[in-house]
Amino acid sequence: MMSTRRYSVATGLVLAPMLAVACFDTPAPLGHRLAEAPGAGGTGAEGGSSSSSAGSGGGSAGGGGGGASGTGMGAAAGAAGASGSGASDGGGGMPASAPQRVCVGLSDTACARAENIAAGSSHTCVSMSDGTVRCWGNNDSHQFGNPDTPQGVFGSTTVVAQLRFPRSVVLGVVHSCAIGASGAAWCWGGNAQGQLGTGDRVFYSAPVLVRDAAIELSTSGATCALSADGTVDCWGILLNGQAWNGDEYAAFSTQPTPVQLPSPAVALAVASRHACAIIDEGNNVVCWGRGVDGRLGNGAFDNSGVPVSVTAIETPVRRIDASAEQTCVIAGTPAVVQCWGFSVGGNRSVPTTLDPQPDGEVVDVQVGWRHACALLKSGRVQCWGRNGAGVLGHEGPDTSVPSDVAGVSDAVELAVGYNHNCVVNKDASVMCWGDNYLGQLGVPMLVNDSSVPVTINLEVAQ
Repeated sequence: MMSTRRYSVATGLVLAPMLAVACFDTPAPLGHRLAEAPGAGGTGAEGGSSSSSAGSGGGSAGGGGGGASGTGMGAAAGAAGASGSGASDGGGGMPASAPQRVCVGLSDTACARAENIAAGSSHTCVSMSDGTVRCWGNNDSHQFGNPDTPQGVFGSTTVVAQLRFPRSVVLGVVHSCAIGASGAAWCWGGNAQGQLGTGDRVFYSAPVLVRDAAIELSTSGATCALSADGTVDCWGILLNGQAWNGDEYAAFSTQPTPVQLPSPAVALAVASRHACAIIDEGNNVVCWGRGVDGRLGNGAFDNSGVPVSVTAIETPVRRIDASAEQTCVIAGTPAVVQCWGFSVGGNRSVPTTLDPQPDGEVVDVQVGWRHACALLKSGRVQCWGRNGAGVLGHEGPDTSVPSDVAGVSDAVELAVGYNHNCVVNKDASVMCWGDNYLGQLGVPMLVNDSSVPVTINLEVAQ
């Protein structure tokens, strides 16, 4: 499996990677990710959660293709345009293997099974056991990473070009990134604010190499990379507290900028206008950027261009996820869910323990625009917050009380987008529910939203 690294508070050891929100020392054998995603429809008002990550372990990696036009920064100089030869991530530039058919049932063999899943603002990707990454939803900025897929195609499932067996995948508002099998970072899609890290503003329709090594990526409007030494660099929209004036007017950087953290980070969560990092081996969290709604968790509503300590947080902090207006963690002993920022019961400027808590052991928590969901060890998923488009998994009103998503009882992976959610089930089936305005449910756009989980067709045309 892939994803961000885990960190053992007890031993100080970095454990084997797993898919997850930014996390470490989680008791769960499950994962998911992390940090990012989304603004509405990729172009609308401020919004988005820290991207969820998807990935699969092992295997040989294929190369990453070049961009739709132009060339990347120095590390990506070898990547050509959409029709050119791709740079490689351990694959020597060899053609990527053809995707296998999708398994049907646990007894099926010689086929591809869904393993990990990541949700962006309005697109979703799943990593398969055959090494492919398959995406559906909104492709208006080449978020699918395949030059052969027309820009603007919605709903249908597409394989990311060349990328095979990534360690993790994270999805932003209009772009996507992955850590390849070799540990190198690749990005593709929209780049108007430099969020790909290529040193330019060219949109790339296939993965392009952006840095030689990273142990974690997190993204939304900005993209941040965590290095093995605990340092963090960010590029794209500046997380300096600027107000949302529309993408065309946001201050941004196409080059990585170091974040001055008080101590090395072990996990990241990046949202559209703020970001957070777990530091001090899980005993502290810092946030920076836009402070409206109490997003920075320091007891104030002011902006800060430098990291500030989150107050009143339980420790150790095991997982963290951030969206446009809120951040949640799994923290403390015994572990509880705490959140700050937006709440249907009133905004919170410091971490507040969710009351009531989800009614089972929580192994993952992720946040969307104004809702959040928890994956329980039992395989159930419970959601709370605003219920636009049935994103809470029922037709009821907004609520601060976690409630079950009907029809989800054996989930092993969770991914929360801007206003849609998806799970991978024990039998490797994938289901999504909520908003379908841009094909997030894997069916043609403008088909009705659904509070009932819809099974995704992961087959692709051969």
